[in-house]
Amino acid sequence: MSCTIGFKDRLQHWFARVQELTIVNQQLAAELARAEADRDSLQDDVAEAQDDLAAARTALRNMMRDQNRDST
Repeated sequence: MSCTIGFKDRLQHWFARVQELTIVNQQLAAELARAEADRDSLQDDVAEAQDDLAAARTALRNMMRDQNRDST
């Protein structure tokens, strides 16, 4: 009988541990999803900033070219 009680205690312990790990796993999965969403948003911001920078460089080149034509 004591062997059965020990087995039940171990079984309850492992069942509780599985529940605990399942909860932690769900929390980590949610955290990962938030981090991925943040990453995607930041990548969009970087792409937009790169486009703005390219446009500003082009505008500056054109302005310098026009200024050089006017001064010659």
